[in-house]
Amino acid sequence: MKKLAVLSTLLSVLALGLAPAAAQNQQIVMWAQYDLADANDRNAVTLSAKIAEFEAETGIKVVYEQVAWNQLATKLAVAVQSGGDVPDLVEASSQHIPSLLNAGALMPLDELLADSAFVAELGEGDANACVYDGIRYCVATNVRGGITYYKADAFPNGFPATKDEWLAAAAEVEEGKFLSTQFAGRSYGAIEIAWWPMIASNGGAIFDEEGKPAWATEEVAEVVEFARALYGSNAMPIVNVTGDFSDAEAPWISGISDSFRGGSWSAIFVPGLQEA
Repeated sequence: MKKLAVLSTLLSVLALGLAPAAAQNQQIVMWAQYDLADANDRNAVTLSAKIAEFEAETGIKVVYEQVAWNQLATKLAVAVQSGGDVPDLVEASSQHIPSLLNAGALMPLDELLADSAFVAELGEGDANACVYDGIRYCVATNVRGGITYYKADAFPNGFPATKDEWLAAAAEVEEGKFLSTQFAGRSYGAIEIAWWPMIASNGGAIFDEEGKPAWATEEVAEVVEFARALYGSNAMPIVNVTGDFSDAEAPWISGISDSFRGGSWSAIFVPGLQEA
C-alpha cells in the first residue's frame, strides 16, 4: 500500500520538498476541502496559486480532488482499511493521525523535511499533533482553539463559567430565545468545538494513551447529562445536534441566541460576530 504524507489543515503544503520523492510518478494526488474554482475563498485562491507554482517549478502534475470537510476522514479511512488508492497529500485533523498511524498509512517526514528551516520554528501545538515517539508524521499548519462570543449586555454579571451558573442562566432564558448555540452534531468538528472542552474541564478524556476512544467514563456521562439538561430546558437549540455545521449559526444570525460557541475563524465566516 502506498504511504501518504498527512499535512494538517490548511495551505502551503506543496512547498515542503515533496517533489523528489514523487518525481518518478510525475504526479501527486491531493485531497482537500477547498473548491479551487471559488475566487471568493482566500484559502482556495492561495492553494490554487501554490499548485500552479509547484507544477511550474517541478513539472509534476497535481491531481487535486475536492472532498467535503465532513467526509474527508471517512473517505480516507475507507481507502486505508480497504487497501485502496490513497492520496500523497491529504488535509486532516490531528485526531485522525493516531488511527492512520496504527493502520500503517503514514510516511515519516523527518528525513524529507531535514533541510526545511521552518520546522525549527514550529511550536508545541504542532509537536503534540504530529510527532509520535519522536517521529514526525504530519505538519500542523493551523492550531486552533475555541472561543465563546456573547452579547455583553445580555450577561451583566459575566458569561456562565460553571455547570451551576449555566443551569441557572438557562432557567432565565426568555421563551423563544436561547442561551447559546454551537455545532454539536455527529462530526469530529463538534467534538473539537462542543464536547471536548466540556469533557476536559470535567476531568475526562476522549482518547486514551494509545489514541483509542475513551468515552465510557463517569466524567463523560456527567457531561452528557449536563447537555441533556441544557437542551431539555430549551437553553440550546436542538438543531445544534440534528443539523449541519452552519445550521447552528442560524440562531445567532437571527438574533434569538445571546451567545455563539465557535473559534477564531468564526469572526470571519459568521455574520454579526465582528459587529457585536
